[in-house]
Amino acid sequence: MNINLIKTTVALACTAALAILFLLFYCQTFFDFGNLAKDRILLSPIFAFCTTPILFWVSAYLCRRFSPGASGSNMENLNLGLKNAENQKAFSFLGLKTVAICTISSLIATLGGGSLGREGPSTQMSAGIFFVTANRLKKNLPKISLENWIYAGAGIGLAVAFGAPIAGLTYVGEKMSKLKKLPQLKKILLAVPAIFIFALITEEATPLFVTEQINFHYEVKEILALTLVALICGLLASLFKIIALYFYQKFVAIKSKKWHLVPLGTGLAVSIISACYGIHAVGDGVKTVNDALASTETFLSFGEVAARFFNTILTFASGSAGGIVVPSIAIGSGIGSVVSEIFTNLDPKIFILGGMAAFLGSTICLPITASLIVLEAASQSFFILPFLLFSAFVALFCANFLHLRA
Repeated sequence: MNINLIKTTVALACTAALAILFLLFYCQTFFDFGNLAKDRILLSPIFAFCTTPILFWVSAYLCRRFSPGASGSNMENLNLGLKNAENQKAFSFLGLKTVAICTISSLIATLGGGSLGREGPSTQMSAGIFFVTANRLKKNLPKISLENWIYAGAGIGLAVAFGAPIAGLTYVGEKMSKLKKLPQLKKILLAVPAIFIFALITEEATPLFVTEQINFHYEVKEILALTLVALICGLLASLFKIIALYFYQKFVAIKSKKWHLVPLGTGLAVSIISACYGIHAVGDGVKTVNDALASTETFLSFGEVAARFFNTILTFASGSAGGIVVPSIAIGSGIGSVVSEIFTNLDPKIFILGGMAAFLGSTICLPITASLIVLEAASQSFFILPFLLFSAFVALFCANFLHLRA
């Protein structure tokens, strides 16, 4: 057997195990910090008014001062890392310093009551760990493809964040296809053993979103209702991305000391909105989704959904590290919950799960990955996959149509 192949396999397994253990610890810490933020806002809103702007400023300062590649869209940062995999610029997005700043900044932001998720940093950090390892191994194993290792790391990051190994693998394949690398899809095989290791480690783990199996009958009224949810999600997801990206770009373009006012101002705004609308506007949104799924009737109000929508944009615009995938799922669940009030004779969970897939699919422009994330994270049977895919593709079509018209 080729000795280099053995060395590469061992290195891949060790890197995967290291990344998984690190990410599991990170995700648990992120969850705990989010709960602390919720408790602070519930028990002492005045204290939150004082601490949230300061924590937002610290989080944004770390990124701005030490690693700008740790903030903004983690998916775009990953794309830039892939584009520059063979040169030094990749370290700006995937180097160990960026991994460290992304970790610390995102944890501080969520402790402050920010509304970004853990999955974006998880994906970028895991890709960074794989990239740095492969870059060092390349001296002795010159045939190692840095790009393939980055893809494998990204798949692991997404799989760990959602407890969704199939979605992690699909993410790698769908992303390769989207980046015009269809002939290279066989390289997805590098991610298989890494994600298999994750699946073994977390075999008995509790699903991220806890609910019973839903029963979708594929009747005309259900499909029409689901189409309405998907169209609304596509419209709002398009606005969400445009507004969030616009204000983030305006922020990072500020060169004077006035930039300090941005995280302080957004932090204050987030604390005020959270105090008015409660804990469902705070954190990454996992609790919001679980509470909505646990309810037998309409759970979230329009005000709570709007608060989550704007809190996510404000936290993103502040320049802190954090992802928009779980918050997008939470917004989608809220839209589904609100729309379900119109169709009282249908199971509200149909709208919630459909809204989750629809809003996420049009936000990340990866409808298959989005559908599988919802399917696996909510531990649903593959019977409902067609309805999730339908929601995600309709929403993405709507979002793309609006973008082209604009």
